[in-house]
Amino acid sequence: MVTVHIAGDLAAGEMITELLHAEGIAAQLSSVSSALLGAAPHLFQTRVLVPAADAARAAEILRELETTAVSSGAADDGRAAGPAPRRARVAAAFAFLFPGGGHLYAGATATAIVVEVAMGGCLFLLLRGRARMFQQYAALATLVALAVTDSWGAVRLVCAHSGGRWSPPLGRAIARALVLVVLAAAAGLAVAALASIPRWNRERRLAPFSVRCGRDIIVFHNGAAGSRGVTISRVQVLEVQPDERRWYEVSVVRGEMQLLPAGDDGYATLGVLSALAARCASREGKELGPDACAMRFRVRFDDPETSPRPAPVYGVALCYPPWGQPDERRNGWLFPDQED
Repeated sequence: MVTVHIAGDLAAGEMITELLHAEGIAAQLSSVSSALLGAAPHLFQTRVLVPAADAARAAEILRELETTAVSSGAADDGRAAGPAPRRARVAAAFAFLFPGGGHLYAGATATAIVVEVAMGGCLFLLLRGRARMFQQYAALATLVALAVTDSWGAVRLVCAHSGGRWSPPLGRAIARALVLVVLAAAAGLAVAALASIPRWNRERRLAPFSVRCGRDIIVFHNGAAGSRGVTISRVQVLEVQPDERRWYEVSVVRGEMQLLPAGDDGYATLGVLSALAARCASREGKELGPDACAMRFRVRFDDPETSPRPAPVYGVALCYPPWGQPDERRNGWLFPDQED
């Protein structure tokens, strides 16, 4: 008898012996009873013995058994290591946690990167602070729309590929992202346009009028079709301190309304203008810029000739150096009043 296998314990040896018996091989076990010696079972070897004539066939059977066991274990490991199923709710939530999170969770990395870049552009416009009001509205609305489209697109991907991740060609993934960005931008522009309608209406009503400032005089121009009454109030001067810039009111002008014929100019004199012009001059005689010295006031334009009288138009006039003659330089600007 020769040894063809050494089992780890008695049970394993018996199983192999029964297998060889089924193949017509007279296999036997050679082991020591550990219970009689009071020792652990793994301290003694359990040998599988077969006749010398059947040794080669028994070894071949044992090799096939080992190969089958290894293949079965590898298949089980492969199933266990496969991608976990994606959940639509998680994909929808990830889109609002960080830019491009929805598609990143769904496995569409290229799409997520394009969405992130678009969101970064929107944040840049919002944080830059110099964009016009419409651009800020559009950037904010587009940012929200990008998160919504990212969530919607990621949910569709997860539902369509619940068994694994979406792995398309790079061009298709980028094209999908561009479609989402275009949809979000269209929605953002539409929302921004609706939000800007009141301001555009105020700008349209204020467009016929203009203001110019000099050292001691303010000139108003009435470009409307009829006469307009002009009233000035809430005069404020910019004060610059080392750690802040703030506006403070220097006087409240509540004079009588000045009536301006169509296409004509009107003049107003404020005592604060000359003092402000002197205050805004540096020691070298150069006038300071608008970030260091300026004046603003509220202007009301009435239409006394139309009956019933329409609502007045309100604007905020801004004047700053250089304090030249009002007919030489345009240093006065007129904006719609937010309180209108």
